[in-house]
Amino acid sequence: MEESFCLACVGISFQISVSEHEWRPWLEQRYESFLVDAAPDWRVSLHHDAKLANTRGMWASHTPTETAFQINDHHGRINLDARIAEIYAHSIERAAVALERILSYVYAIILPVDYNGLLLHASGLANSRYAFAFSGASGSGKSTIAKLAGSGTQVMSDETVLVTCQGGDAVLSSTPFWGINTPEAIVQRRRIDRPLRAIFFLKQDSEFFLRQLSEAEAILSLFESQKAAVERTATAQAWLASASALISAAPIYELGFRPTPDLWPFLLSQGFEVTES
Repeated sequence: MEESFCLACVGISFQISVSEHEWRPWLEQRYESFLVDAAPDWRVSLHHDAKLANTRGMWASHTPTETAFQINDHHGRINLDARIAEIYAHSIERAAVALERILSYVYAIILPVDYNGLLLHASGLANSRYAFAFSGASGSGKSTIAKLAGSGTQVMSDETVLVTCQGGDAVLSSTPFWGINTPEAIVQRRRIDRPLRAIFFLKQDSEFFLRQLSEAEAILSLFESQKAAVERTATAQAWLASASALISAAPIYELGFRPTPDLWPFLLSQGFEVTES
């Protein structure tokens, strides 16, 4: 008999049903800060399949309403119209990896359409007043930025954050979705929502520099960081409108940096107090 719990970010709730009795308490503890008692917007079922342990291969196929996928040792499908998803994995740890990938994908698709928002592949840092997003390709330094954060700064995630725009303002929200290779000892899954002060696209360099991107450059940088969000033409127009709203609400920069704590004084000199003492 399946057991279930409900988690939510930015008000979008998912009922997670699991086929293995021991999976539910482990997953509930993992997502404790994001658990809600609410009618679900989506229903996701996690299934155990021991035969997947040695499976390899990556593919995805799309129709206007459904995506089927395999990512090595887990696979499943997502139905956007019915708002359901099925995931198969060989272990509880891989089930969590698969779940977080699928929920991130769902957010990337539905945020622009229904919430005037975007999923950002970014580290999010928050002080007591604002939040900042540090984005870039794999290896650009998102996790490094999270590790450099001082004690006066809250790390929202080192991999995935959500931004929504209303009335000309942007709000950055944390997720429980951290990097797959991030050591669990440093992961802090907690619910944080702050006004978004700025987005920085990272470029590791020998010298610190900051360059504000033009609207066209910002659109391209956002697109490069989340191409999956525009795989369907029905979503692409909504994504572009949400990206334009975000650019109007918060400045977007290219940030050249060395991976040292000297980054924070540099940003402060540019008017951005990311960390607080």
